[in-house]
Amino acid sequence: MKTWATLVAATMSLAAAPPRTADQLVAAVLDAAKTTGLRIHATMTVTAAGAREPAVHQLVVSARRDGRTADAMYQQLWAGGEKGRALVLDDRGDHRLRGFEYRPGGATRIDSRMFAERFFDSDLTLEDLAEAFWLWPSRTVVGQEAIGEYQCVIVELRPPAGAETAYSSVKAWIAPDIAVALRVETFGADGHLAKRIGLYRVTRVGERWVPTILTVEPAAGRSRTVIEGARVEQDLHLHPIDFTLSRAKAGVVVRSK
Repeated sequence: MKTWATLVAATMSLAAAPPRTADQLVAAVLDAAKTTGLRIHATMTVTAAGAREPAVHQLVVSARRDGRTADAMYQQLWAGGEKGRALVLDDRGDHRLRGFEYRPGGATRIDSRMFAERFFDSDLTLEDLAEAFWLWPSRTVVGQEAIGEYQCVIVELRPPAGAETAYSSVKAWIAPDIAVALRVETFGADGHLAKRIGLYRVTRVGERWVPTILTVEPAAGRSRTVIEGARVEQDLHLHPIDFTLSRAKAGVVVRSK
């Protein structure tokens, strides 16, 4: 007969078991992304074939996620004549792309027709930043593969009919132990690989694991983007006002309480 202690231990072991089904894995990733406020100071380097030298951008990324809603602001500190440029993406829970891009002198509204627009002349698109694919209902485990020290489960996600997307599917290599995707591959409407996104140097920041290096490699191989985080601030109390046009015009957000 099992003792009470044995039953309790078994229950605790079951509760601590890492997620394994596709839905569980995706839910864990989304849960780990919840935050009252996160800010990352980073350098983005874009290397293009034929360019005399890489383009280097200094960025500050601020984000908050509350349940199914999310806000993110990407601010450019300097890079040629683009100092003060900002991009805000706003998800009100319907996972439709909206927001604005601000450049000194004016702002442009963003909507779902602009999914394929490039982010600050990099290999990332606005759709890549929005990451709406995590909410696609079709999720299937299609394999396993080790990436560094982590054994990852490969989940394939497919959009529902009529979804506003440039992709026919996305594959994510999710490390269950840390609830982080360490690789993402996107596939175009023709079913061919569009780009590979790698996430590296995973660091524990408080209660979450945060990749601090992101690489983007289009299948065409004519360019490469690397974003390297230099500093991460977590548990900030950012508010909707921190993601408005007036705040973008004011420059880098300094208020966090």
